[in-house]
Amino acid sequence: MIKDYRLCCILIASLFHFTFAQEWQTYQTSNTPLPSNQVRTICIDSAGVKWFGTTAGLAGFDNTHWVTLTTQDNLADNSINKIVFESSTYGPAIWLATDNGVSVLAIENPDAITCATPYRSDNTGLVSNKVLSVAVDTGHVKWFGTNQGLSIFTGSQWETYTVQDLLPNNVILSISTKFNGWNYLATRGGGVARLRYDGIDGITGASAIDTEWSSIASDTVNDVLIGSDEVEWFGTPRGTSRHKGSDTKTNWTTYRIHDGLIHDHVLAIAEDLEGGKWFGTAGGLSRLFNDQWQSWTTATGLAGDSVNDITVDLDGSLWLATNNGISHMIWPDAIIPEIEKGHSISALNMRIYPNPFNNSTCITFTLSQKENVSLYIYNIIGQKISTLYHSSLQAGIHEIFWDGTGSNGSSVISGIYFVQMQYGQRKICKKLMIIQ
Repeated sequence: MIKDYRLCCILIASLFHFTFAQEWQTYQTSNTPLPSNQVRTICIDSAGVKWFGTTAGLAGFDNTHWVTLTTQDNLADNSINKIVFESSTYGPAIWLATDNGVSVLAIENPDAITCATPYRSDNTGLVSNKVLSVAVDTGHVKWFGTNQGLSIFTGSQWETYTVQDLLPNNVILSISTKFNGWNYLATRGGGVARLRYDGIDGITGASAIDTEWSSIASDTVNDVLIGSDEVEWFGTPRGTSRHKGSDTKTNWTTYRIHDGLIHDHVLAIAEDLEGGKWFGTAGGLSRLFNDQWQSWTTATGLAGDSVNDITVDLDGSLWLATNNGISHMIWPDAIIPEIEKGHSISALNMRIYPNPFNNSTCITFTLSQKENVSLYIYNIIGQKISTLYHSSLQAGIHEIFWDGTGSNGSSVISGIYFVQMQYGQRKICKKLMIIQ
């Protein structure tokens, strides 16, 4: 039976002053129902619920209430390596990669979470039960990285790929899917496999990013981030490597301790609303922005020095999975893009749902009188990428949909975007997130 808890303790908060002020909140087994302080992964769903995968089970937190699930609630295993969110025609769900198979949970109703029968090698085409990573692409194809290769589930059929097919290594630590069909598989000892899957003929166009054919720091890659500017970042045990452009052999830069990184062993990478890059390492947290580095450890607010995962919330705050609990870093007014500064973000009953989303989202608002209305989508660096509406509207409630495409008709990449509405002499801007 799933037990529901109410958080009834005072959270630990500390205030530090660097370039900006941060407020830290710490969540541990001592002050929450978190199953374990060994937290490996974090995911935020479309309702803003935070999901934490630990070595002893799953926890969900909606900023007020907690819910915990274990194998007693039909989870595949209590040791959870990765969580990913999916919004489909069947409703919102999260997929869990565990040490003993895959679990999928329907999460539309927090009071009645449904956990499906676990996917394992004996009842599906999964190549191995030790699943280290999971991703869902724009076509709702599920990607499972295991210790014995890659398994893909289209919804009707399974396909498996190993070193005998095209993979540089069977141990897949992380998977990053892209809007244009490219997928990055970070492996242990084989670098990164960059490939496509067309859903018909299988995987095509595979290419390797490794020390032999590039200047990546190591052939063991823990995480991959493709930034909003299409720059590639690779977290390795020997620093973080950055690559620009389409030529795999050129335009590489590696950052290590002597450059400002807190620790060379990089476990996780994320991008914030301002375009800053965050690096979770085995020795703390670092941020790179405008060629300037900042770093944090347990001495300056972190729950634990080993930062296994980083997730950026819609308000710009960061959730950090560590080896000693969860850290929530709040940056008051520090990472809000220029397009939002100075604008009134009040009223009008403007709502965006679902948010985050991966197929389409609905923007609803109310006009008290006839107005000339313009609705634009901006990326995190303030570039206008789409005009959703530009004409007059009568008084009343209105709905405008965005399918996640830019003005050129192509799908945009995962990340943070802004919808700006101009009506009369006013402007309103709100954040939205695409999760592919």
